[in-house]
Amino acid sequence: MQRSGDVEYLSGELQTRKEPVGFTLPEWVAKRVRQRRSRYWWAQAYVELESLFGARFDYLDLDPEMSRRNILNSLDNEHVRDLHGAVRRHDTIVVDGNGDMIFKEDPRRSLLADLAVVELADYFDKEVYYVNSIFADCPITGRNEELAAQCLKTLEKCDAVAFRDPRSLELFREMSGREDARCIPDSLFHWYDALKDSRSHLPENGDAIVPFPRERDAYFGTLDFSGDYICVTGGSRAAFSRQRAYEGYSELVERLKELDPPVYLVPTGVGDHFLYDVAEETGTAIVPTEVPILMGGAILANARLFVTGRYHPSIMAAAGGTPCVFLGADSHKTRSLQRMLGYDRPHIFSAIPPPDEHDNILARGLELLGGGRAVRRRIQAEAEVRAEEATNLATLVNGTGDAS
Repeated sequence: MQRSGDVEYLSGELQTRKEPVGFTLPEWVAKRVRQRRSRYWWAQAYVELESLFGARFDYLDLDPEMSRRNILNSLDNEHVRDLHGAVRRHDTIVVDGNGDMIFKEDPRRSLLADLAVVELADYFDKEVYYVNSIFADCPITGRNEELAAQCLKTLEKCDAVAFRDPRSLELFREMSGREDARCIPDSLFHWYDALKDSRSHLPENGDAIVPFPRERDAYFGTLDFSGDYICVTGGSRAAFSRQRAYEGYSELVERLKELDPPVYLVPTGVGDHFLYDVAEETGTAIVPTEVPILMGGAILANARLFVTGRYHPSIMAAAGGTPCVFLGADSHKTRSLQRMLGYDRPHIFSAIPPPDEHDNILARGLELLGGGRAVRRRIQAEAEVRAEEATNLATLVNGTGDAS
């Protein structure tokens, strides 16, 4: 995004760190009592009594207005006070919704934090923009109607709303969301220029990309970027069941080895950690998670084929034209991304493909590999257009104040 004056970024702790509020005892006392509630009846009784009068283990609530009230009433808490001050001292607040607005039965805390920031910004009469977001039902638990209603209500308070994919915008409008909402491709498409011609950035000897702290014999002598290769990641839905994912991916990787190029596993975060076990079980080379992000992007962008249930890695792969076989995720994101990249027949395989899908996955892989440079040029051309469209995010946030 183009800058307009100073930019302050809120800490990621906003989305991960719980802060209890409403306890009447001094925090240093209340904390010690809370920690003992499973061991002593009197500690449990204290917590239950405080809860009756409004004490909570977290200031964030499903109702953003309650979250805002908790913030305003808890300024003696340093973490809450820092959030309050950051929103209050800026004129423009930009919330990056990312992949959090999925209407799961158990909402992501990061989503509740984002909604609280919007609510607080509206309370202080700030310009507030909710951008770069998904808007999706959960394919596992269905739609959490109460959560969806709170999201719709909160988004009405924004000066502008932009979703990162077309299906999100369609669903938003189907649910009677505001008519002026827009679809602007994910901001990661901005990396197109950095990755489109990145082949020369890859060392022929893969040992050169092995990062700290993975300098061990198991990682040396296994990666060769001088020729063709296939990449495989996990996915957000596969990460729900590590043991099942390990077993299913082990079988899938063995089948993928029937294709001509060598297979490299590319874990993209904590949720893909099971791929280290798959690598050991199947004797497959693995690109460690700790590689620099642009190096990881270049590896994906120059693969011959990418089998994945991940959204952002697929965007990086598309910058180089890498065709993907898409697996299921925790939302519609891998299907909607195919629309954005011009795939003729968007298709999603299971998040953890069972053996009866393996033949079709290999057939799809062979089809994409057989398309050669024509397929790569088409995907890369679509990625370039999406990168140009993504610049509209800067013009959408056209306030004269600062961004937080």
